[in-house]
Amino acid sequence: MGIESILGEVVAKAEPGARGPLMVLGLELSLESTAEHNLILHGLNLSRPEWPKRLPRPIVFWLPEFALGILGREAPDFADWQSGTYFVNRAPSRSVEAIDVGGPNPTPRPIIDMPPPLVEPFWAPTRERRIAELELRLAQFKESDDPAARSARITWLSELGAGAFAEGRLGAAEKVYHDALRYAERAGDKKAVAAQYSNLAGIFRARGDYHQAESLLNKAVLLDQESGNDLGLTADLENLGALALLRGNLEKAKKLFQSGLDRHAQTGDRKGLARSYGNIAAVLREQGSLEDAERTIKQSLEHYRAIGNSLGEASASAFWGYLAMDRGDYETAKAAFDQALRIDRELGRTPGIASRLVGLGSIAFLEGNLDEASLRFRDALVLFKQVSDIHGQAECWANLGAIQAREGNFLSAREDFKLAEALYLQMKLDDKAAEMSSRLAALAALPEPPVQPA
Repeated sequence: MGIESILGEVVAKAEPGARGPLMVLGLELSLESTAEHNLILHGLNLSRPEWPKRLPRPIVFWLPEFALGILGREAPDFADWQSGTYFVNRAPSRSVEAIDVGGPNPTPRPIIDMPPPLVEPFWAPTRERRIAELELRLAQFKESDDPAARSARITWLSELGAGAFAEGRLGAAEKVYHDALRYAERAGDKKAVAAQYSNLAGIFRARGDYHQAESLLNKAVLLDQESGNDLGLTADLENLGALALLRGNLEKAKKLFQSGLDRHAQTGDRKGLARSYGNIAAVLREQGSLEDAERTIKQSLEHYRAIGNSLGEASASAFWGYLAMDRGDYETAKAAFDQALRIDRELGRTPGIASRLVGLGSIAFLEGNLDEASLRFRDALVLFKQVSDIHGQAECWANLGAIQAREGNFLSAREDFKLAEALYLQMKLDDKAAEMSSRLAALAALPEPPVQPA
């Protein structure tokens, strides 16, 4: 196949006048993974401006992973122009037109089944390779004042930061987000600047610095309002609602979450609806309205399952587990936490795994299985330390202190409660810190245990 023949091959086989997605198959059959250069990819670079003129419709190239690296190396302009990369591992769901351009004798394939892309771009089995691909692109892509190039760089950095965040490498994620922020500010792109403020706010929230997280989100709100970015503004307000919930300001949290729900309902965003229902359910639980919380989290779970969002399904399942635990239905709670834990392990989400272990530890404690509870909390504590989650660490120390107190190990309980108190004070969660102070005061009123002989 000649250097400029791919576009011509596709145009010749595509249905004239069609506007739907066009799938291009088999390009990898024309590539040599060990070749120094693949001229056919140079042709893609040269023909890039002609594609929207001759084929004004969405184009999707289906490639195995080895070909992504070759494409990114030899046709970076084509690969990164108004494009994204998705990893697929699900069963087919719908049919679309497809063109086969690969191999020595390309043949038309009028219909193929098209599976939806993974909702989680950093699914554990592909995360490491995807991060390597992004790092390679950034290393080979020279800095440029070209707006399209700068926009692509911001997108790659944002995705790379999300990958580091998913792995719990908060320091690495923060550095990458700051790099993206610098490019966004240089471009004068208010929408992109707001997105990086929001990303950085997530880092500070995970570290327990709620004041800094709120400050960054407020900056994002102003920029998204100025740029008319309703989607970004909705996300900003929901994140502010999450901070309000963590601080115990339930009315403010519910108001912000309801605003998000209304916006998502207007746009028909099912992922947004699922997230909003989950947020509102959390407020209802804190308010003691368990039946309303159950009904609301069911709606969240239904939306997540309908769109195939495993990450959201894990979160909603775990929340259902806490509601079952509140009712005293420990078997249902265990099943829900186990389901969420299985999904989080498949996704390789360390923070999620730690949170599910806390849920299972809580059930074991309520059932009187203190050894199992202690093991679960200590395992979770190790993971929370790995991802620098101060709030999770505080919760684990508080629970471990409760176990030690139940077993009569008052000196150990005091140490655990002091560690939890210090972390809550660091996060400025005064109510939580006061609770630890009360527990310490109660322990101080107890008689000292006898000293054991050496």
